[in-house]
Amino acid sequence: MKRTLIVGAGQACATILTEIFNAKHSPYEEDKISAEYDPVCIVDDNRRFIGREISGIRVVGMTYEIPSIVAKYKIEQIIFAIPSCEDEERKRILGICSASNVPVKIIPFIGNLIFDESRTKLVHQIRDIRIEDLLGREPIRFDNSEICSFIKGKK
Repeated sequence: MKRTLIVGAGQACATILTEIFNAKHSPYEEDKISAEYDPVCIVDDNRRFIGREISGIRVVGMTYEIPSIVAKYKIEQIIFAIPSCEDEERKRILGICSASNVPVKIIPFIGNLIFDESRTKLVHQIRDIRIEDLLGREPIRFDNSEICSFIKGKK
């Protein structure tokens, strides 16, 4: 189990925590993915949440404090649990998370969630952060063969 910081104290956070805690008592192998998460604390930029608990996990600070919280609580991974976050805010927060030098995982946009027979739980859809998450757009793809033919044989 990895000591985990959750960013966002909203419904996605509450759902993830419920799934993690329920999975610990589950006899089913498919729920064992949740066992890799040891929720330690939560951060949220809404000051009203600071000091409150969600499923027994305390909201300890705001997003700008993530680097110091990671050090203080010996965090080993971060879950970004604000699926409806605006692009600019998402880039800002993910930039802070990335600077903490621990793996960052992200909950997909609510509109992108796929609930099929094998992936009915939100925790199963947590994924590693991708460059598009930081860019707030799809990355630009280059046609390397076209570029190669353009510069080949030139000085």
